[in-house]
Amino acid sequence: MKNSGVSMITLVVMIVIMIILASIAVTSGIDSVNEANKTKLEVEITELKKAVSSRMVEIERDSTVAMPGQKTEDIVEYIYYVEDLSNEDLEDFIRGVNAETIDYYRIVDSVSAAALGVSSVNTEHYFIVDYYTGKVYGNLNMAAYKADKNGVMPE
Repeated sequence: MKNSGVSMITLVVMIVIMIILASIAVTSGIDSVNEANKTKLEVEITELKKAVSSRMVEIERDSTVAMPGQKTEDIVEYIYYVEDLSNEDLEDFIRGVNAETIDYYRIVDSVSAAALGVSSVNTEHYFIVDYYTGKVYGNLNMAAYKADKNGVMPE
């Protein structure tokens, strides 16, 4: 009598192949989501740079024009919480902050970005904006900054 069923070995091999294929699909999906988030952040930064550049022209014409964002004297402390900041950008930032330029730095969130005309900024994203040079540093990990300041571990 001839056996025409699936053997146990064949079944195990097929399950292993399916698990491998599923893990590849999940990894690809996660990578795609991460790339999409990174691209969205890059678009936000580009849009903010354009808006800041326009605002700088307005400020040059009229010094009473507002610079949206939260002004803070300890701006240098925030820079250490900017995600994916290169050493070169960090050094450039620290060199740029001085008595003449400190008043031009702001922490910009989605509300402040909207005041600049940029409505696409995620409500969870924060940026350091330099209205003196037009540079935008971000994404600022505000949760980690607040946790360190309050001695609380971030969630």
